[in-house]
Amino acid sequence: MKRWSWTLCTLLLAGACTQDSPTEAGSGLLPPDAIRTFEFVLGPERYLQWDTAFGLYSATADAPFTVIANEYEGALNSRTLLRYAIPRVISVIDTLGVTRPDSMPIFFAGDVRVLLDTLGSTPPPADLSLYRTTEDWDRLTATWHHRVDSTGVQIPWAEAGGSPGALIGTGTYEEGDSIFVPVDSATIAIWADTTDVTRGAVLDVSTGARLRAAAPALLLRARSRFHPDTVFELTLAPGRTFIFEPTQPESVGEPRVGGTPAWRTMIRLQDRLDTVTVACPGVPDCTIRLGEAAINFAALQWQPVPAPAGFAPELPLSIALHALLPSPLLPLERSPLTGAVGVPGDVPATSFTAPDAPVVELPATEFIRLIFSSDSAAFVPTHFALLPSGSTRTFGFGTFAGLPSLRIIVTLARELQLP
Repeated sequence: MKRWSWTLCTLLLAGACTQDSPTEAGSGLLPPDAIRTFEFVLGPERYLQWDTAFGLYSATADAPFTVIANEYEGALNSRTLLRYAIPRVISVIDTLGVTRPDSMPIFFAGDVRVLLDTLGSTPPPADLSLYRTTEDWDRLTATWHHRVDSTGVQIPWAEAGGSPGALIGTGTYEEGDSIFVPVDSATIAIWADTTDVTRGAVLDVSTGARLRAAAPALLLRARSRFHPDTVFELTLAPGRTFIFEPTQPESVGEPRVGGTPAWRTMIRLQDRLDTVTVACPGVPDCTIRLGEAAINFAALQWQPVPAPAGFAPELPLSIALHALLPSPLLPLERSPLTGAVGVPGDVPATSFTAPDAPVVELPATEFIRLIFSSDSAAFVPTHFALLPSGSTRTFGFGTFAGLPSLRIIVTLARELQLP
């Protein structure tokens, strides 16, 4: 900028020219309207063609949490299926201080500990109930209606929701972040029998509650023949998944993002966006062709709307934009993605529970510069995707009213004529 100012001084042969300060570049040299900055908002019809949200990108069995709900918001039911591998051998230290394997331990009691994420759970009180399972189930594919639901194989539950059998025990959530459900020796013996394909448990909660928790661990207490007067406690992680209803579709026509299974929204851009022309706000007879303008800032503006009952995110939802790389060899929902573009945004869970929530703005200046680029040699995206971002996963998902508007700030410099 300094070099430009000195050059202009030379051209004008103005002996009194001095170097401009960085904050007053062109001061006294340029007409007041030579450089103008404009802000405007493009409606989605000006730059987008369509969108589709696809679900089923992850399984509940892979989630780092579980959800237990009973008619939450009058709509959501969710139960957790558990299966523990009871060890045949434990290691103990004998009276001489030597670690020895004991192949005949006596497991006499235990507790299933449910460690809650209190921020993602309804407040207390709530009662947990643990039931025996009566049928075998596939951890990776089980759903509310099917104990096996894989490609080409669907085996329904005798009773939807896991076919719960005899009650094992109950626990109450009153305060703190842990609930303990006692387990007796008879149940532990059943769980230890690997020939019993129905071994396992179903965890349910009282009506109106929704609990988000870590994988429920089994705190197993045992005695050893080497130390009959000592109680040993083992902590066992389960094989587990959670099943829920109502079932969500595989795709919908409005934007959704996040959840478990996860939603992604794919959006197609209009062709030749570099030719889009807009009027200069407040300036008669002035237009801007976006492919020729200097875009200083750009962001997509999304309007949150309430999610279906029971399915609003239980924690703040972080979302990000990615450029999509579609291929004729792949369905659109399986297209590869670039890394995140712009700045991920954190959206409060309350944005998806009440109408008239504030607009969510996702800055993506570099990406928007690409899509309005007139450089034929540059990579110009044709699609982008809205995805959950970061390490925190939610069960519920974010929903939006429709395609996003585009807020842009541009700078326009008019040509100067030298005398």
